[in-house]
Amino acid sequence: MTHDQSFPGPSGTSVNSRVDSTVLPPIMYSFVLLRTIHYIVGVWTRHPITKIFLCKFDINAAYRRCTLSDRTAFKSMTIFGHFLLVALHLTFGGSPGPELWGVISETITDVGNSLLQNDHWNQNELFDPISDELDNPSSLPPDIPFAQARSMSVNIPSNDKGKVDIFIDDSIGVAPDIGDVPKRYLRVIPLAIRTLSRPLSPEDIIPRKDIISIKKLHAEGQLCETKTVLGWDINTRSLLISLPTHKAQQWINEKNSIIESGKTNHKVLEAMLGRLNHVACIFPPMRHFMGRLYKALYRAKARKGWTVLTPTELQDLGINLEFIQLAQSGVSLNNITYRRPTHIFRSDACEFGMGEYNPISGKA
Repeated sequence: MTHDQSFPGPSGTSVNSRVDSTVLPPIMYSFVLLRTIHYIVGVWTRHPITKIFLCKFDINAAYRRCTLSDRTAFKSMTIFGHFLLVALHLTFGGSPGPELWGVISETITDVGNSLLQNDHWNQNELFDPISDELDNPSSLPPDIPFAQARSMSVNIPSNDKGKVDIFIDDSIGVAPDIGDVPKRYLRVIPLAIRTLSRPLSPEDIIPRKDIISIKKLHAEGQLCETKTVLGWDINTRSLLISLPTHKAQQWINEKNSIIESGKTNHKVLEAMLGRLNHVACIFPPMRHFMGRLYKALYRAKARKGWTVLTPTELQDLGINLEFIQLAQSGVSLNNITYRRPTHIFRSDACEFGMGEYNPISGKA
């Protein structure tokens, strides 16, 4: 796979443009997660007792399959000893990587979604044989009740044929158990990937691995009602999203050690704030308690790496710790979607103002 250096990127910019990794990826990540959650709840509002399966597809050695132009290669250089190494293929550390690979991965996603919505596509005639490696969908025990989806204030397009979404190189699939949707879904992504990839040739001098990893296909391509998606455990039967236990415990222990010592360095703070932003995708209000921690990060960088946290900063860290514990216990997907309000109140902050009243009933 190759990219022309003038090919437009997914954000409308040239592929040679630099991506601000501190701004764009977290925003894109939040949108992908929210789109997936809203689609799941949207399907459930139309089909309350229908199973919804999740799956993921991964391309084997994805970045290394993309050859760089000379101008882009110079943005993926690294120094090793006395040598300056120029990467000829995409690297995970290079700033052009996410945007460049997004051109390919988003194209695969668009092809997959188009096939799912196309009634003329016969999955029994046109498919990639590797999809036969996948087993039938895995369901939760029948005694687990179906949660109730709440109505939303946004209009989600009615789509019961399944949906594919993408965040850089993580393909996320949602397939309602309606008709032949699960079977079509298991065959659509391998077909879309194969359509855009270079076929393997037995006469090729250089041995190459298949673009679809069999190992990853068995591990993540299986349709299940529970799946780890973008670092979160999602249960479509119970409509719950939770932070994986091992990840939550590790983050809790790290933050407890910072609170006990009262000081930290900028590298630890930077990693910690990245993890807090991860949790804030589910709890946006917690970002209110991160501003002073960012101030501590800037202070640590200005003081050769280390800083002592103020009592207020330690309190903010303790509050964020409670959010992590809540994320571990699980949050209803209904609380993350844009819900239709059942009660509307207006309050006046002025003590001499109108006070509180219900604009619907008119009662104060």
